[in-house]
Formats: sequence, structure tokens, C-alpha cells
Amino acid sequence: MTSLPNRFYHWIRHPSAGSVAAQERTVSGFEHLRGHKYCLLVTYKRSSEAVPTPVWFGLGGRALYVRSEANVAPSVAVGLPIGALLIQRLDAEVFRRLCMSFDAWIVGFGLSKVLVTLGLVLSPWAYLVWTLVVILDLALLTAFFGGRRLAPSLSPIQE
Repeated sequence: MTSLPNRFYHWIRHPSAGSVAAQERTVSGFEHLRGHKYCLLVTYKRSSEAVPTPVWFGLGGRALYVRSEANVAPSVAVGLPIGALLIQRLDAEVFRRLCMSFDAWIVGFGLSKVLVTLGLVLSPWAYLVWTLVVILDLALLTAFFGGRRLAPSLSPIQE
């Protein structure tokens, strides 16, 4: 589900804003922005998709200042400590397999969302892809963990 601020930004974005990223740059620097309050900031997702966003900006010397409400920090703030804790407590191969499993679930869900967004599959049926990924992964996890310990052995040293 899209957050309310993201829906608002999408609503106020001009319909032709997406074409800005495809245009060749005609100016450099920030002088042409003097006297304006807003500009269109184009950022790029990892998928190389352009995301034009109207921003309120300020000029200070040779710098342009904008305020961003990125949602990256919470995932990093939670993920890094949990990952560091798990890698200390789990066998390296177990940790690697759990990370691969998590990635498979995320990719499966993302693929389902793409199928819905492109209109290739109706919404409930698109998630069948994700369900199949989860079932396959659970079968692989069951085979992997069959008879395997989660943590390295801490048995006392035998003389």
C-alpha cells in the first residue's frame, strides 16, 4: 500500500514530469533557479526508473538545499543490527541460506506486483507466483535443514 504522502506527491506531479528525465540537459549549475521556489528533482531507482519529484528548495552560495523524506533509513537501522546479531549466532552457511530465502520471497513478491501493475494478470492470480516461490523455498529449506543444526556446535572439547 502506498503511503499518504507518496500519493499526494504523485497527485501534484505534473503529467509530463516523467519526460524530463529523457530530455537532454540544457543548463548547468543553479543560477537559473534564482527567483524560483520549486524545482523538479529527478532521482533514479535501482531499476534505473526515473522518479521526478517536485521539491521546495533553497540556494546557499554554490549549493542547492532540498529536504527529502526517504524511507531507507528505517530498513537499514533495523536490518543491520539484526543481521549482525544473527551472523554472530548462526553458522555462516545457515545465515547465507536464510538470506537467500528472504531474497527469493522479496523477488517473488516484486514479480507479482509487476504483473499486477502491467495488467498482465489479475491481482489475486498474480500472487500465485509469490505463493509458488514460497512453497518451493520452504521445500528447499526443509531439505537444507534436515538434520542440520542452526548454531555451530558448542560441545566441550574431548581429550
